[in-house]
Amino acid sequence: MPTEFKKNEGFTFVEALLQLITFMVIISSILLIFPWYEKTENSILATYSMEFEVFLSELKVDLMDASSVKVLSPSEMQILKIANEENPENHYYINYRFGNKTVKKTRATNQGTNIKLTRVKAFEFKQIGDEIVVSVTFTNKLRKERSIVF
Repeated sequence: MPTEFKKNEGFTFVEALLQLITFMVIISSILLIFPWYEKTENSILATYSMEFEVFLSELKVDLMDASSVKVLSPSEMQILKIANEENPENHYYINYRFGNKTVKKTRATNQGTNIKLTRVKAFEFKQIGDEIVVSVTFTNKLRKERSIVF
């Protein structure tokens, strides 16, 4: 008479122990990565904020002695500056324009274009009387808004 062998199903103690150890190593490495990720995220947010503040300070300097300011569209502003008080014909334009995830500053005196803000998802200029409101949303969803009186 043939004897039937009973099929053993399930894990041995050693196999279960190896799975538990593997699981614990994965969980502990995730817990080690999380604080690093949080510090990195805070550093990135601080960089975006600092870049925005530098942009605003340069915009304030350009607006300080401007002859005229025009918001041509929500993404473009033009500033007329007189270079020399004795000779009012000696003037130039400064344009701030948003496009392709950057905000660029261009001087009409052929001095080139400077990129002032990068990684920008949305940007808007609003003019309310003698006040310019600048709204920026960065690609990481950080939103900044500031008003400048000139």
